[in-house]
Amino acid sequence: MGFCKSTCFLISCFTKSTCLLISCCTCLLPLVGLAIFVGVAATKGYAKVEPFLDAENFCYYTTGADKCSQVGYPVFSDRDGSPKIAAIEQHWNKGIIIPPLQGWLGMVNPRQAIFLQDGTDSNSRIDLMKTKSGDFVLSLFYMETSGYLLVNYLSHNKRSTAAFVLRIAEDGGEQEQQTNNLLNNKALGLEGAPFKAIPSRDGSLIAGIAGGTYPDNEFNVVFVDALTMDTISTTGIFVAEGFAQLPHVFWADDSSRLYVVNPINIFVQDETDTAFDETVDRLADRPQFFIVSALDGTVEKSTEDFDGCIPYPTSSGRVRVSDGSFVDVDSEANEIVVSTLEIWNTCVL
Repeated sequence: MGFCKSTCFLISCFTKSTCLLISCCTCLLPLVGLAIFVGVAATKGYAKVEPFLDAENFCYYTTGADKCSQVGYPVFSDRDGSPKIAAIEQHWNKGIIIPPLQGWLGMVNPRQAIFLQDGTDSNSRIDLMKTKSGDFVLSLFYMETSGYLLVNYLSHNKRSTAAFVLRIAEDGGEQEQQTNNLLNNKALGLEGAPFKAIPSRDGSLIAGIAGGTYPDNEFNVVFVDALTMDTISTTGIFVAEGFAQLPHVFWADDSSRLYVVNPINIFVQDETDTAFDETVDRLADRPQFFIVSALDGTVEKSTEDFDGCIPYPTSSGRVRVSDGSFVDVDSEANEIVVSTLEIWNTCVL
């Protein structure tokens, strides 16, 4: 049967009342199916997969209405005096969403690129790498003194959260991606649990911690040599009673041990201050800690007193402790911005 021949004539469907509606639908269904196939193929099948950047509300259109991008997750270099900032930029296309739960058109085919730049100067930007399809960056640590970038990411394809090291030449040109097989939640025996890798303050070690799911309260920590990516030690799965979520973690100054802090016990309500009929949260006098040795993976429970100060996790992050600078993103301008915070000592809390 020829196209729009016999009982189905495309023009007559709109001009003759005798044309049956079913004839129109039968004739147009192949066209609709072809349009959906082309639309999905053009976006590589990814639909509404943007778990960490919101394309609908924070999308900067760079090349018209069919594409957009958003900068995110900026961090300072660990090197004192360095202007370098690492960040990612996520791009989307406008396309057909299958299934159309909130409409047919939306932001699809998300993909990310990791880059470096000097401070807020976007003209100095050096693009490093693009993540694989289905992988989404969760956090970055730029250890410039050790020549690498630590990337935590979520893999939709492997259904896991993991980390890798991107070794970077000083000019940003030569790059090499490396990992350790234990730097992911599945390999640590806690599939589905939160995972995060954090470099030591001197950049020589990397700690990967998985756990924090209720009601098991199970954790596992691995320590990796950042240069060779060899495993130094693991704790094995241990139970931390009362730790119902991924804890706040920070490295000791000498990079020999990791402090695991129960986030539930960091703040307590101060019933003595009832001004305006409100209770005031204060830092717990003795938050619950686990101290994990990087050398042998031993775990020791502690209530060490930090004088009301919980340090920042490591030497790279959104806050530069040396001068109180804070790096963020102006979502409307899609630009990295730096401001100065009034920080108390060198504490995150």
